[in-house]
Amino acid sequence: MSDILQKLIFVEKEVAELISNAELEAQKRLGKARSDARLKANEQVQKKIKELEIIKNEEKEKVLKDNENKNKEYLEELKKIPVLRDQFKKKVFEFLNNM
Repeated sequence: MSDILQKLIFVEKEVAELISNAELEAQKRLGKARSDARLKANEQVQKKIKELEIIKNEEKEKVLKDNENKNKEYLEELKKIPVLRDQFKKKVFEFLNNM
């Protein structure tokens, strides 16, 4: 009887060790899977950031060119307006004299 009990205890210890080893292996695999998933997600985020940076820079260049063209057009329109220097001087002097 004691021989059977010893064998059962031995089997129980082996089972406990196997379960413990299986749990450790499962934790290792789970940790690696999480780590791999984080790395992959980080890579995808970095890739998306680069894509968005390119789009942002392209849009920025477009807006700057559009603004430059609009400013040139506006400047040309301003140049077409006659400047009445004598009248302007007169108004400035009138303003200054009224102060």
